[in-house]
Amino acid sequence: MSPLETRQSLIVRLKSEQNELAWRDFVCAYEAFLNQLARRQGVSERHIPDVTQQILLTIAKSIEGWKDDGNAASTHCNTALLQRSLEDQLSEQQEEQLAAHLTECESCRRMLETLAADVDS
Repeated sequence: MSPLETRQSLIVRLKSEQNELAWRDFVCAYEAFLNQLARRQGVSERHIPDVTQQILLTIAKSIEGWKDDGNAASTHCNTALLQRSLEDQLSEQQEEQLAAHLTECESCRRMLETLAADVDS
């Protein structure tokens, strides 16, 4: 599996309230992204943890009704990985995997361009 792929099994595991490990995995995967999103929306630094927590609580409440209809995207942009690539912090193997993924994923290419523009500004 590419490092940019979201495991749909994680979403399924989230539906189980007893599955703390799945929730920890989910928070580890998305907390930094949500923090950055809040920052970009102008949320003050001291309120970012609260906003992120509210978003996660909203997801927790809505996940119960989620059904895999086969139309969900199987890949999502891993912003942290793309950022590490821009900062030359990936191994050669990771860079090769990312390059291969970028040839097929327009969404990740656009995200990489956005991140690169943010670095330049």
